[in-house]
Amino acid sequence: STLGVPSPTDQLYILQQSFARNQFAKVRAGFATLAKNRRAMRPGDISLDYTFQEAWLRAAIGDTVGAMRQLDLALTSLPTMSAAMLRDAAASAAAGRAMALRADLAVATHDEVAAKRWSHAVAELWASADPPLQPLVARMKRTAQQGR
Repeated sequence: STLGVPSPTDQLYILQQSFARNQFAKVRAGFATLAKNRRAMRPGDISLDYTFQEAWLRAAIGDTVGAMRQLDLALTSLPTMSAAMLRDAAASAAAGRAMALRADLAVATHDEVAAKRWSHAVAELWASADPPLQPLVARMKRTAQQGR
């Protein structure tokens, strides 16, 4: 677990530890620092596994708008990501997870257009995924079909 890392230097670990300790103000401050440090970066410069975890943390501390913004920037810039980044197993797996999180946040905020867009993308991307992912795929298919 992240709490087992005694003195993390990775900002994501620090954010995760702060969250696990219910230090939400520290998580928010960490995100403010990240934003400052990343001013000159493009969304595609950040690995999708980090983007997904950061967006999940944002949503978990109640920053749904920030989580959706971060996911939208990353997911709409997938074409700008390097092929090497997308060959990375963690980043590739995170692509589907990020889309599913974005679909779930859209459902929670009653954004039917985004819910359909991202749930459909997950259902298509992972249509033939391994059995443990099929319940998520089925849920995304249901979300994509709602309101038709």
